[in-house]
Amino acid sequence: MQVNQTKETFSRLAKRENKKLFVEKYLKPLICTLDIGVINAVYRKTDDHNEIVTLIYSDGYTIDKDVTADSLSALTLDVVKGL
Repeated sequence: MQVNQTKETFSRLAKRENKKLFVEKYLKPLICTLDIGVINAVYRKTDDHNEIVTLIYSDGYTIDKDVTADSLSALTLDVVKGL
């Protein structure tokens, strides 16, 4: 019974913390609305399982923010830090 409860908990957590969806639906519009030159924000996983949000500026400049193992609130803080 414990194993099934654990699997269910992880499943709910994964649905609640879908980072790719969060970045696309909430964080990208927020950052682009700040009018600081960011025109896109993209979440991706690298081949070695790191989680990255890439900010793309209107002049072509990009910066990668490491969000590996972050909660959604920590991801938000890590991405906007230094903007």
